[in-house]
Amino acid sequence: MHGLITLAGGVALLVWGLYMVKSGILRTFGDSLRTWLSVRLTNRAKGFAAGFGLATLLQSSTASALLVAGLQQKGLVTTATALACVLGADLGSAFVVRLLSFDLSIAVPFLTILGVIPFVRRPDTRVGQFGRVLLGLAFVMMALKTIVAATEPVKESEVLLAALQTIGANPLLSGLLGAALAFVCFSSLAVVAVAAGAVTSGVIDPYAGLWVVAGANLGSALLASVSTAAGSPVARRAPTGNLVFRAAGVTIAGLLLYVFSEPLKGFVDSGAKLVDFHLLLNAAIGAAGLCVLGPVARLTDRLLPSDAAPELPAEVKLETPENLLAPVTALSAARSEVVITAERLLKFWRGLDTPLRTNPPAGILFAFHDDIDLLRRRCAAVEQFLNDLIKSVLTGEEARFWQNIHTANEGLSFALDVADEIVTELETKKCAEHCFFTPEGLEELLREHQRAAEGLEMLVRLLAGERPGAQADTPKRTASRRRALLARIRRNDATIYELTARHMKRVAEGRAGAVDTSALHVGLLALFRRFETATAMSAGEL
Repeated sequence: MHGLITLAGGVALLVWGLYMVKSGILRTFGDSLRTWLSVRLTNRAKGFAAGFGLATLLQSSTASALLVAGLQQKGLVTTATALACVLGADLGSAFVVRLLSFDLSIAVPFLTILGVIPFVRRPDTRVGQFGRVLLGLAFVMMALKTIVAATEPVKESEVLLAALQTIGANPLLSGLLGAALAFVCFSSLAVVAVAAGAVTSGVIDPYAGLWVVAGANLGSALLASVSTAAGSPVARRAPTGNLVFRAAGVTIAGLLLYVFSEPLKGFVDSGAKLVDFHLLLNAAIGAAGLCVLGPVARLTDRLLPSDAAPELPAEVKLETPENLLAPVTALSAARSEVVITAERLLKFWRGLDTPLRTNPPAGILFAFHDDIDLLRRRCAAVEQFLNDLIKSVLTGEEARFWQNIHTANEGLSFALDVADEIVTELETKKCAEHCFFTPEGLEELLREHQRAAEGLEMLVRLLAGERPGAQADTPKRTASRRRALLARIRRNDATIYELTARHMKRVAEGRAGAVDTSALHVGLLALFRRFETATAMSAGEL
């Protein structure tokens, strides 16, 4: 029993170490990795190489597949290139297993010391997160030694040995066990390491270990496919195509294992040979997959067609597996959604000149209110996501990033309230009464409406300047844009006062249209001023 508990502890430590490496890499280089991938994934060969390198860094083919799925959902890569990247990631993960199969225990003290110091002293910085990566590597190496040592006492348990021999005698059960363990442990690497340790200790038959490894490869692909099941059809293409490759490859490997069972039993005599089989299997699937990449990509495109109808502006998809990999990835996704909201608010605002010039039918005014409701739902969805995200552990830099996004989203929500009030005022006091502004008054209102649109355009450029993949603005240029946006508000105070005085002069002269729309005219000038204030509020400390 003690041996089983030690073995379970070793597996848990291995899974935790792999998680620390993956999360540390993503927190440190998350945006850089996504940008690097989006640039490198231009053809199949580069995609395969990029996937190999990414999985080697993350020590997880599943995490690599989720990152690629996110890029494909944004339309940055084709299905064929995404599939090539995932195939490379599978081979990269197998390569990591082969590296870890060497005795690297001498590096554990050095990795622990080098990791603890920055992680404890500066946990909220990139240096601290890199220390987390080093600690994770140390845990992985300690876990592998623990697993090998813990499997030795298992041989003394006759009951457990009998159970393992029963499973090992049935290839199908061995394969299912490997797939289930890979799914539960969120890692085929952990399963292969445990199986290799068990074979080295003589706990399970080497031939049964081959079936466990084959099943682990299928379980890992199934895990990535299930993780993206709630995403869009486009985001599910790469994991689904990889599952097709894995299923075909494991099926062929199973047939070969069954046909050549006797020669293989004599060849595979150690855990190292099991790791070699894992590497060879992934290399074979990768090579064969690259040869039939086009047909499989077209098949997945047909099985998972993109949505025919465009997404409604209110549809904010932030709770995706890709965004949950690391806080910086989630924050970048939230920032992108805020930019989209600002862009669509700008498009809505430009359309408001119609009720200023004319008295449109009630249906058009209803559509304005409907657009505002949809944009409000976008802001509410981002707000909820940010509230959930702040409960996780954020570094100091991530916390400031969170505050900037929250301020921008809050300002846009306030701007939507003002826009809704403007539409209501025009609907009830102008369109319903069939009134029109004087030519001079209309020109002044349209000019202020355009000024507000220009301020909103500046906000969109300010927000988009720091989007992932966009050309980054220098801090000096960003500060200059923010100052210009705030300066517009101060200049507008004097302008509004002057325009109000002009309007009251026309009212005093009894001009037609000026008297009828007097309260509305003054109210709209004030609302335009509030809208520009909300726009400046959205800029925050960006």
